[in-house]
Amino acid sequence: MIIDDERNDNGPKDTLKDFLRLLTFGVLCLLPFLQDLPTYQRSVEAEVLANKQVMTINGYSAAQGVAKQFYNVVMTDLGVYQFINVSLKNTRTPDDKFEEFWAQFLIVSDRIVDNVPLLVFQIGWRFGVAVYWILYFVPFFAACIYSGVQHWRLSLAQSSGAKIERFKLYRSATRITFFLFVLYLLIPTAGAATLAKYLVPGGLFLCGVMLNRMIASYHKMV
Repeated sequence: MIIDDERNDNGPKDTLKDFLRLLTFGVLCLLPFLQDLPTYQRSVEAEVLANKQVMTINGYSAAQGVAKQFYNVVMTDLGVYQFINVSLKNTRTPDDKFEEFWAQFLIVSDRIVDNVPLLVFQIGWRFGVAVYWILYFVPFFAACIYSGVQHWRLSLAQSSGAKIERFKLYRSATRITFFLFVLYLLIPTAGAATLAKYLVPGGLFLCGVMLNRMIASYHKMV
């Protein structure tokens, strides 16, 4: 009964937390459509140039290829470009003062039409950058796993054994890091353009370290 009462007490709090997370996610997704096209384009260009500084020539070309292919599939093959220009683009001229008043509120739909192609390209670019860095970090992940296994074996031979609470802590940290990494890929406003070049390698490095510590602290009772 005590456990049930605690769950009931935490119910509204959990609901509020979920609502705040959803609201934050929605705001981050809508931010690109509140910017005009030149401002958003400068942000994307700054991000691409920042990543170019820390990538190889072949890696940069491959990321560009992924972005262009992703753009062609989404915008052309799936018909998104035609849909937004036919359904959302406002081409009607207001006939009176009333229509002029309501036309002011259509600026969001106009910016959606303008910014969606750039948004699709940016998401494709970030996927390309992510694939580049994931392949680059494969040896690092292998070393982290091997080192974690060796530390785990050593901890079993000691009297204290593996720490369950430490494993749970590292597992939670790994989940949070992975979640933030996914948000970076899907939400274009996640991360300033000048810091974008450090987000993916920094996140992968942190994932490798957390994976190492999680394996080293693993216990069969978890």
